[in-house]
Amino acid sequence: MIGEHGCSADEVRARLALIQCAGIGPLTYLALIKTFGDALTAVQADSAQLRAEQCSEKLVRLLLKTQLSSADPVLEKIQQSKLSLLLHDQDGYPRALGALTDLPPLLFARGNSELLNQPQLAVVGSRKASKATRDLTTQIAEEIALHGLVITSGLALGVDAAAHSGAVQARKPTIAVMGTGVDVIYPARHQALAEQILQNDGVLVSEFIPGTKPFPANFPKRNRIISGLSLGVLVAEAAEKSGSLITAAHALNQGREVMALPGPAWNPAYAGNNRLIQQGAMLVLNSRDVLETLEWQQMSAAENQPISNEDSQQQVLAEEEAKVLKCLTDQVSAIDQIIELCGLTAGVVSSILLTLELRGLIIATPGGFYRAPASYF
Repeated sequence: MIGEHGCSADEVRARLALIQCAGIGPLTYLALIKTFGDALTAVQADSAQLRAEQCSEKLVRLLLKTQLSSADPVLEKIQQSKLSLLLHDQDGYPRALGALTDLPPLLFARGNSELLNQPQLAVVGSRKASKATRDLTTQIAEEIALHGLVITSGLALGVDAAAHSGAVQARKPTIAVMGTGVDVIYPARHQALAEQILQNDGVLVSEFIPGTKPFPANFPKRNRIISGLSLGVLVAEAAEKSGSLITAAHALNQGREVMALPGPAWNPAYAGNNRLIQQGAMLVLNSRDVLETLEWQQMSAAENQPISNEDSQQQVLAEEEAKVLKCLTDQVSAIDQIIELCGLTAGVVSSILLTLELRGLIIATPGGFYRAPASYF
């Protein structure tokens, strides 16, 4: 599906033709549109016109060989697979990417493309992350998703999969930014995860045309999109030379928050995290730290307004929140006890406890214990 972006059919074909030229990257593509006014004029220009605009001889040769018909197979795949095509200067394109100097000129989306304009947290890390890191990542992602931020990651093994899974467990949508075409699931074992993302109103998105195979060079390229879409980036586990540090570097250049989970100094698997923290990244231990770093306020579903402590007692609690609150007395309770009493998952309970604490309805005490304030009774 091609959005309502006001371009003629031939202009869309010209843009798709340009993006497939091996020697034309995002910066050259954007420069051509700025110089010629649109892609169609650039593609249809003759050699004299191209040289008059000071195009290099290499670029002249590339443009003279570019054919509008090369876009037709891509358009056919878009229609057959019911994909969205988002153009950088048209409606529907993610606003967060608009200020990037190297923004992707086109994006292909499979699923709910409107999600790309929602506030997001990027979660990245090692493909070989430990089970402890994967479990913690899933819990944090689930809690963050329940607080209204969309989880964005790259559908890779390890941390990426754990982050997407957390959002899926929360029954919230998540965004997978891919280093392949959106119709090529990589790794193949994540086919079921990709389907869960789509069934949960999430989206698979890529700057690479449908059918693009998993070339190694594509994955570092997509990292700027992961960070660019998001309010901040959380690095869960990264070695000294991890690709996740590329995403963190993009985030810093883009003015995004960078957060990292700390790890033991003797373990090289966490060397990248610890280095980021030394260099000024925010050390975070849980979802509460992430939300505070991003200064994210839970929004009232009923009024779509930030919840203030002054009137939080009058807010109508959701059924699950009420269930958790009923499990608390003025005596401290461990989170394991609360989970057992209310029958909800650990991620849901943790998220609800954080929400209730922010509203002033419960009190967190040292050691991971909670109690209701005496005034509640």
